[in-house]
Amino acid sequence: MDPGEALAAVELDLQAARAALAPLLAARDALTSALADAVSARTGMFNAALTLLAIRPHKLTVTACRLLRERA
Repeated sequence: MDPGEALAAVELDLQAARAALAPLLAARDALTSALADAVSARTGMFNAALTLLAIRPHKLTVTACRLLRERA
């Protein structure tokens, strides 16, 4: 095999590898996005809880109990 044929074969192998990795990379990106959304939501809930604690501790207790009932 001459160098040109070897290079063409390597390029085909690289294309196949990229095609095989594409779904995995897309799944990784989707998981990263979902994780970022979950962290953002959790941070928002935490900040809301701190706000309620600063304003009305009773309201925080009621809200926490409601959230626990919804999760059960």
